Amino acid sequence: MHPKLIRLMPDTFIKLFAHPYIGGDSEEKVIVQAQEIYREKKYLTTLDALGEDVQSRNDINKFANIYLDLVKKIAKLNEFKSNYEKPSVSLKPSCFNIIAKKEDGSIDQQKTDWRSCYENIQKICSYARENNVRVTVEMEDRHWTDFTLETYFKLLNEGLDNVGTVIQTRLFRTEKDLEMFDSRCRVRLVIGIYNEPEEVALTDKELMKQKMLDFAKILFKKGVFVEFATHDEQLIRRFFTEVIIPEKIGQERYELQMLLGVPREELQKELVNGQYLARLRTEANLPEENKVNFRLYLPFAQDWQSALAYCRRRLIENPNIAVYGLKNLVVRN
Repeated sequence: MHPKLIRLMPDTFIKLFAHPYIGGDSEEKVIVQAQEIYREKKYLTTLDALGEDVQSRNDINKFANIYLDLVKKIAKLNEFKSNYEKPSVSLKPSCFNIIAKKEDGSIDQQKTDWRSCYENIQKICSYARENNVRVTVEMEDRHWTDFTLETYFKLLNEGLDNVGTVIQTRLFRTEKDLEMFDSRCRVRLVIGIYNEPEEVALTDKELMKQKMLDFAKILFKKGVFVEFATHDEQLIRRFFTEVIIPEKIGQERYELQMLLGVPREELQKELVNGQYLARLRTEANLPEENKVNFRLYLPFAQDWQSALAYCRRRLIENPNIAVYGLKNLVVRN
C-alpha cells in the first residue's frame, strides 16, 4: 500500500486497520490488558497514551493527569513479582507542548515553551519514581532530538534513575549521540518510524538494522541497559548470535520489545520460556541462562482522534500492518 494512499484514507479505515495495535480506549482497559498478558504469558508491558500535536493548555493538562493517574494505578498493582515486572509507562514530549512552527514546517524554537514541557515531564517522572514505576521518554522526529536528550540527561542528573529514553539508528547524528550515554542509562534501540530527509538520515532499512547491532555493542560496553525493539526475526537472531552470546551479555542487561498486534506469537513464547536462546546456545555450545525478558508496547487512546496520527504513521512506515489487521479481523470473525 503506497504512503500517498494511506495519507488519503478516511479515519474510519485507519481505525479499522490499526485497531489490533491499540491496547484499549482508557487507562483502566489497558491496565487490565497488561495484567492479563502478564498473567497468561509472562510478557512485560509498557503503556503509552496516544496523542500528538496538542492544541491547547487543556490538552496538555489532560495528558499530564492521564499519566499521573496511570502511575498511581500501576503502583497499586500487587500481582507482579517486582517493580521491574510491573507495567512501565512511555510518554511523548509532544503531548506536553504546543508547537510553534515556521513556514517550512520546522519548530520555531524561540516561540515554543520548552520549559513548561520539561516541567510536566519532570513532574510525571518524579511522581513515578516515588511510586517505583519506570518511565520511558519517547523519541520523536529529528526536530525533537536535542530537547529529548537534554531532558533525559537532566532527569538522570536530578536522580530520577527510573527513566529511560529511545535512540533511532536511522539518524546520522545518533552515533555521535551515543557518546553521551553511561551506565546509569536505559535505552530503547529502534530504527525509528519517522520518515526523515536523506540529508539527516539513512534511507536503507538494512543499514538501519545493521546499526542496531553496532550500536547495541557500543551501549553494552558503556554499561547501558538495552531494550532491543524490532519485529524482524532475522535481526533478532543476529542480535543473539552476534552480540548477546559472543559478548556474554546476561539477561539482567537487556530485554526484547515488540508492538502489540504484530503476529510474532510463537517467537515471543520461545523467547520467554527459554527455548529460542537455548537452541542458539546449543549451536554455540554455551549452556547458560536462556530466558529472555520480553516487553510488549501497548498504546492506548482516551479517544480515537488522539490515536489516528500515530496509527496513520505506523501504516505508512509498515504497510504490512494493514495486512495483519485484516488477518486479525478474519480470525475474530
